Amino acid sequence: MVGFPTETREEIQNTIDFAHSLPLTLAQFTKCTPLPGTEIYDLWLKDYSDGKHIDWATFNYYKFHSNWAEVTSDEIDSMQKKAHLRFYANPKNFIHIIKNLRFRQYMTAFKRLFNLSTAD
Repeated sequence: MVGFPTETREEIQNTIDFAHSLPLTLAQFTKCTPLPGTEIYDLWLKDYSDGKHIDWATFNYYKFHSNWAEVTSDEIDSMQKKAHLRFYANPKNFIHIIKNLRFRQYMTAFKRLFNLSTAD
């Protein structure tokens, strides 16, 4: 996870670089997201929510923007996209994914890759 409270750009990049240095074939780079019942949610409510509440009926992990890291939400989004592209552009990781997909998953995978690479 990246984008923890007070986390800097350098710390986020260090996390991403560490993940890339591991012998992994799958990785997910997600934003730190406050969920009810967690300490991070209590912290968000107390110090960062500005009185706002999360509408759980329409909540989307990928669209949640916090204002607690020393990096903007847009920068975190950009770093996440680059981390995923860098990870899955590695031929070893890409081939592992392709070899393990079922036929109907190919279309979904290509749609996701296309959306990830063209998203703002």
